[in-house]
Amino acid sequence: MPRLPYLPGVAVVTAALTVLAAAPATGGDPTVSRPRIVAHFDFAKGQTPENIALEPDGSADLTFAYARQVAHVTKDGHKRIRATLPAEANPDTPVVGDDIVLGIARA
Repeated sequence: MPRLPYLPGVAVVTAALTVLAAAPATGGDPTVSRPRIVAHFDFAKGQTPENIALEPDGSADLTFAYARQVAHVTKDGHKRIRATLPAEANPDTPVVGDDIVLGIARA
């Protein structure tokens, strides 16, 4: 017994994938000019930048995943720890299995 009801679905998916694959690459992405390093971090202390939220003045707030910290870095490289979250005795973090800080947002 042929499976004809699936044939129209396969045709639609194939057509959609063909259109998406043939789409031109987007251009006009902003060009980075004069990139520079403004701050160095101590990886041995767990200061591994995970996420970033930019402030209106050009400074940045970063999360250090394994240090459980949120840091503020100014445009001239001055660093200040804004918060250190408490350690969890028995962390139940999926995949990682450790207490870490993930995500930051500016409202």
